[in-house]
Amino acid sequence: MGHLLRPCGASATVTDEDYVERVRHTVQVLDRWRRAFQVFWITVLFASVGILAAMVYLLDLLMQGNRMPLLIQGFVVGVLLGAILGLLAVKNAHGMASSLQPLRTERLLLRYHDALIALANEHANAEEHKCLVSQ
Repeated sequence: MGHLLRPCGASATVTDEDYVERVRHTVQVLDRWRRAFQVFWITVLFASVGILAAMVYLLDLLMQGNRMPLLIQGFVVGVLLGAILGLLAVKNAHGMASSLQPLRTERLLLRYHDALIALANEHANAEEHKCLVSQ
């Protein structure tokens, strides 16, 4: 909630460790829920096809016979439903693509961060056990 109350000009002060922990948590959550996300987006795809069929049926009902007064209503309903269906299709494609991506960059960040910490610990241990030869 604090990031919402921060003034626009203020910069966020997030340490590297906090950022890496956020990335680690995000990768774990996406790995755990990947199949559920894919099932959800496939379900949304089938639902959008059903909405498209219902939209075509509704527009067909509005345009049957001599219903000129309903022509404008049919046009408005068609435009609104088309916009909704188009946005749903874009969101569906984006959601499916994001659920299929392997998060390679984030995994590399975590791997190199862990390797850097291990290297720093190894260097610190080597400094402790280093034998100094007096001259």
